Amino acid sequence: MDPDKRANQEKNETGKSKVAKAPEKNILCEFECGFATNTMSKLKYHIEETHTEATIPCPECDKLYPSDRLLKYHKRKVHDPKKFKCDQCDKKKGISFFFLADFCR
Repeated sequence: MDPDKRANQEKNETGKSKVAKAPEKNILCEFECGFATNTMSKLKYHIEETHTEATIPCPECDKLYPSDRLLKYHKRKVHDPKKFKCDQCDKKKGISFFFLADFCR
């Protein structure tokens, strides 16, 4: 290991390095597709996006979505106009950046 990295690692009381372990993904998708996660909310979104029939049409382009949440995200991402313009480069974004000038560099 690089000596600089080793010097910067945090140590616990016994002098051993603290290494954050990723949470165990022990919640499996009931559709047996191989998806695993560590939270029920992520499983819910996975099932909604992957295994739910898309029946809600976008009124602007007729693309189908399985939930109102995904339709709303699509409309905001694809159909909403870009509202914020950078003074330095004239790029437009759909969201406000406090430091838009830094974004353009």
